Amino acid sequence: MSLNTSFINAQLQYIIEAVGMEVAILSKIYDQKYEVISIVPEVPFVKPGSIFPLESRLCMEVVRKQRLVHYHYIFSIEELRDHPVYKAIQPEAYIGCPVYANGELWGTINTMAFYPKLEGFTDYQLEIVRTAAAEIALSIEERVA
Repeated sequence: MSLNTSFINAQLQYIIEAVGMEVAILSKIYDQKYEVISIVPEVPFVKPGSIFPLESRLCMEVVRKQRLVHYHYIFSIEELRDHPVYKAIQPEAYIGCPVYANGELWGTINTMAFYPKLEGFTDYQLEIVRTAAAEIALSIEERVA
């Protein structure tokens, strides 16, 4: 299956700009694994094709709850200070959203910033991420069909 990476990357870039974040990732979730499909911008700490145990990613909570999850100041949440992602790269703000394709959980979109969003996230900003997840899901369904 070949995904429309230019469309996906444009959606990820839009999330970054509209929500005021620094990095956005599309991941595929399977067999308790988290595979990076696309990342904007390119960063030294992860690349497309990188695979991690799902339980070591912040998106585990998105998968467990099967809904959008957000943290505006990760350091202020004591149980997240020891999270492997926080220890490795110290993101302070995070939004993760499930991506459903053909009615099944396909993966997640997540976006992060390395500074806290002390004002929190607006409903509009969260809706931007949900809408991008739905648009990407449609593009995945078109490629699978």
